[in-house]
Amino acid sequence: MDLSKVRSAVKMARKFNVPDREILDILLKNEYGGVHRREIVVEWGNAVGLDETTALRFATEMSLIPSAHSPRTWKPKETLPSRGEGKTPE
Repeated sequence: MDLSKVRSAVKMARKFNVPDREILDILLKNEYGGVHRREIVVEWGNAVGLDETTALRFATEMSLIPSAHSPRTWKPKETLPSRGEGKTPE
């Protein structure tokens, strides 16, 4: 979808009480390319009165766009032996 059409689409959808999540989902349908999807999200955010950061955070939380950060993998901490461990009582 062309960025110039995003505002009019959002205005029309809000007139019919379509939830923001559905509006954004419809706008991003069949849109490919991370940068292009982010541009659409930012334009949608401007149309509904959100700043760029909030709009991108909303879309990321709803899994509509990938996070800009790589996923963290959990690694267990190495356990150090306690002070008394390994000693035999006298």
